[in-house]
Amino acid sequence: MQEVFRGYSEDEEPLIYGDPAYTGAYRVIGPYLRQPRRPLLAKEMEFNYIISTIRISIEHLFGRILKLWGSDGYKYSRQIGNQPVAAYYMIAIFLTNVRTCLGNNGNQVSSYFNCRPPTLREYLGSVSRADGDITEEDII
Repeated sequence: MQEVFRGYSEDEEPLIYGDPAYTGAYRVIGPYLRQPRRPLLAKEMEFNYIISTIRISIEHLFGRILKLWGSDGYKYSRQIGNQPVAAYYMIAIFLTNVRTCLGNNGNQVSSYFNCRPPTLREYLGSVSRADGDITEEDII
């Protein structure tokens, strides 16, 4: 994670909201939790509510990926160590993103945040430049 945040000053470094299981990781925060004899403050409850609605919309994307690319028995047929599960999932994410770029209406997350998805050219350009593989002229 430190590599992702390189170039930010410490006071402007972004945070990542994650499941409480990951809140010990670098720059990962979770919901405010009630402590014994200390109820949550109103602003902490509001933060938890707002973030939970965003989190739900993001989790819909995980469901969409499985709906599009999972097959009957998908959950039980993929086994770490027997198949490259992470590679399959990364490919499914990439194909879902391509499908979103080609669609007319985006997806549930882009609708929720009121933003248009990138064009396929924009998306493929950002993927390629991030990896340093090809230049803008090489795209489409």
